Amino acid sequence: MINYAHKILNSKGETTIVAVKGRFSTFKDACYYNTLEALTLLEKYDEKFKRFIESSKGKTALIKPNSAFPPAKDDKRLEGCQYLGPHNYDTTDPDAIRAVVDYLLDKKIGKVLIAESVFWKGGTLAAFQLCGYYDVISESEKVKFIELTTRTAEGEKRIRLNVPDIQKAPNEKYREIEVNKILTTVDFIVNMPKLKTHVSSALTGAIKNYFGFLNPRVRFRAHEGVDPAGKDYPRKIYAYHYKVVSEAVAQTHAAITFSLNLPEIDVVDGVICCEGDGPHWKPGSPREDWIIFASFNEPVAMDKVLLEYTGVNRQRIVDLSRNFLERIGLPKEEIEKILPIYDNEVYHVKLAETLGLGSTNTNKVKLILATKDTEPPSDIYGMREKPFKAPKFISEGACTIEWEKVPKPDELIVIEPKLVVPQLVSSEDK
Repeated sequence: MINYAHKILNSKGETTIVAVKGRFSTFKDACYYNTLEALTLLEKYDEKFKRFIESSKGKTALIKPNSAFPPAKDDKRLEGCQYLGPHNYDTTDPDAIRAVVDYLLDKKIGKVLIAESVFWKGGTLAAFQLCGYYDVISESEKVKFIELTTRTAEGEKRIRLNVPDIQKAPNEKYREIEVNKILTTVDFIVNMPKLKTHVSSALTGAIKNYFGFLNPRVRFRAHEGVDPAGKDYPRKIYAYHYKVVSEAVAQTHAAITFSLNLPEIDVVDGVICCEGDGPHWKPGSPREDWIIFASFNEPVAMDKVLLEYTGVNRQRIVDLSRNFLERIGLPKEEIEKILPIYDNEVYHVKLAETLGLGSTNTNKVKLILATKDTEPPSDIYGMREKPFKAPKFISEGACTIEWEKVPKPDELIVIEPKLVVPQLVSSEDK
């Protein structure tokens, strides 16, 4: 029998976030049992989730993992990378997904779709194979793997969605989006990101994972040709990139949530995480955290808790920015004038709050901390051994949407090692 102990912090909080940490002899068991425990505790302590799951018998769920860059051992770009297998620091673990599938079927959910949109040779289903999903999850009448990617000629397979309040959506290009019509056939989404810090947006969590519902070519265009993992760019380009990518991410999540009115269960895989300049194998680096997070209809609160857990939070961004300004020799009075441009929440999380996807106020969060074979700590910081390495654009003074104001704007930020991702351009996209 697995022995978990749990502690409730802020029992009167309006929002419930569960964090379960347990070391096992294998990553396989850690992903499976920690995920089951997280969902069990969420059902126990979140009355809204309990009512929802009890009323969802016979309905259709769509599981959205993060599998954009699968662990292909013959990919020369991944030479020297660790964890090249199903249990890795880039893609959602198959045994975490297996646990969610088992939980849903046990709750009499009628059908479970595992769906993603990946630019990969052989398509999304080939990526799923490399991620190990077919090895632990069997397709049946109730469980199906789905390819969401569509081509220009397949317009009938897509539906257009809009951000509900365009006045609050600063990125005009992502006020309207297109997604696969399959999303109109499901009743709720289980959003399963891999916990990673990000070279452009600071964090990959609940909010950003919905970006994967878009066609890969559309996602690439949001980056406006900038690939910080593969090429060096000036500081002002990093800051501008942070702004536009964050806007596209938050607006996509809002358009899907409010246009389709789909409830969202967030299950975040943090058993093996990616820190530093993620979200991919290079120049990101792995760390073993053995943790799973879960929440219901609270992507903003979830990501706020993840920012605190990783240490890529508002205060650390300010501290790292101050260190940078001191390092380049600015006088103290000049530093105090510039520092306010960095003193903000991570942008896509704050914008998602503005768009109505939840609150960043941690005083409203009821936090359930569970640990295996040990007493739970007294706060979320005690669930980790140390903060994550921050993405370099944060420590190099580019984590601000006020990109015109960054000091030394034309100085290159150099990131190593490089990982070149192929450009997603074809004749049908021109």
